[in-house]
Amino acid sequence: MRVRQEMIEGIRDFLSFYKLLEIALDQKQIPIYQRSAALNWYGYYLGNGAKDLFLGIYLDKPQYLTLNTEDISLKKEFRSGNAQVSVGELYANGQGWKVSLELSGNEIFMEDVLSFIGDKVAYARNIVENLTF
Repeated sequence: MRVRQEMIEGIRDFLSFYKLLEIALDQKQIPIYQRSAALNWYGYYLGNGAKDLFLGIYLDKPQYLTLNTEDISLKKEFRSGNAQVSVGELYANGQGWKVSLELSGNEIFMEDVLSFIGDKVAYARNIVENLTF
C-alpha cells in the first residue's frame, strides 16, 4: 500500500481547519470545555463544565461541520414527531438537536465559520437551557 499525496495534503488541511475552529471559537468568546477526538469524530465540547454541546466533524460525513447537543433529553412536547425548530433539526428519538454547515463544493472562509458558530451556538444554548429537563 502506498500513501498518496492527496491523503497527506488532506490530513494537513483537516488539522488546519480544526485549528481554524478553535480560533473562531476564541473570537466569538465561546469557551472550549474539552477537545475531543475519536475514531469517528474530531471537535470540541463547548461551555463551562458540561458536555451538552459538540462542534466538530463526524468522519462518516466529513463534508459537514456539525453542532449538536449531547446527552440531553428534550422536554416531552419536543420529543413528539410534531415538534419543530426554526434552525437545524430535532432527533427523532427526542434525545437532541443538530445543525450542519456544508463544507464541500465551496470554498469556506473564516467569515462563514464565524457566522455559523455565532448564530448556531446561541440557538443551541437556548435549546439546552429552555427545551430540556
